[in-house]
Amino acid sequence: MILAGHYSPAGQSSHCPARLELGDDGRVSIVGSGVDSEVDSDRVPFEFGALDVSDRLGNTTRLINFPDGSCFETNDNSSVDQWLSKVAPMRLAGILHMLESKLRFAVPALVLVVAFCYGFATFALPWLSGRAAYALPVSVCHSLGQGTYGILEEHFLTTSNLSVKRQRALQALFKRYAPVGSGFQYSLHFSGSENLGANALALADGSIIVTDELVELASNDLEIVGVLLHEIGHVEKRHGLKSAIQSSALTLIMVSVFGDINSASSLLATLPTVLMQSSYSRGMESEADRFAVGYMLRHDLDALPFIDMLEKLQGDDAHFAVLKYVTSHPMGEDRLEPLRRIVDAGR
Repeated sequence: MILAGHYSPAGQSSHCPARLELGDDGRVSIVGSGVDSEVDSDRVPFEFGALDVSDRLGNTTRLINFPDGSCFETNDNSSVDQWLSKVAPMRLAGILHMLESKLRFAVPALVLVVAFCYGFATFALPWLSGRAAYALPVSVCHSLGQGTYGILEEHFLTTSNLSVKRQRALQALFKRYAPVGSGFQYSLHFSGSENLGANALALADGSIIVTDELVELASNDLEIVGVLLHEIGHVEKRHGLKSAIQSSALTLIMVSVFGDINSASSLLATLPTVLMQSSYSRGMESEADRFAVGYMLRHDLDALPFIDMLEKLQGDDAHFAVLKYVTSHPMGEDRLEPLRRIVDAGR
């Protein structure tokens, strides 16, 4: 089989017309050229195993690279495919081209790809993100929390107008009920905000930020305690990290597959910003709700005020602020009713 095309000597950008002889035994030879004297019929044939034949992409030019750095290019894709089917019938690239060029193979393959991507995004990626989130040491969580707090403080938070007495009373409550021994050093911060409204949010390091508007919205301290425990639940379950890592799938895969936790320091430059844009899933919110209600019941606290507070936040338009990070709390009776059943069962 003879292929017409162009030959480029090693180390040169110029090319000349030439022909390539393809043998059924897998050997190839340059058989002639009217321009370049380096191309002649006495050249030693190359074995197929020494060649690099480019994969077919539509009808684009095909390249055959020789071990000495020279190259032969041709547009006769059909002849190249026919030759490859003889000398390398199980070649992966040829099989893939056959599959993608025939509709009866392409359609099922497309369905499989879509199904795989859906399954990976729905099941595998959340599982992997959870593994990666728990693999990060608390020291990394501390750095991420501080970075996120800096962004919030610069753009969204203002000085709290709560009295010192009120802040001290809530700090005492927080210290009394915040979990100990989990590795996180929980801290409570008060802030005003024109954008966040009545809100509370948890950072990766265990910092809990409460706005003045949320404190003013509460009818009693148990309502605030429930919200604080809800946010602590997000920290304990590492929901913020999971959401952020899911948004950075490539980094997730690298950390999970290679187990290089030291490389997590490279996340510090980007994850604080990603955390700001990440939102909790409905499952995460429900898990944080159950954490708060269960914690209150175990400590002989009435959990109904927490549910009452969720209802208040549902009717507070200011709660739905601009940031995804703090506007991801799904409301509705489908969220509150399961909590009431837990409270009834606990009683």
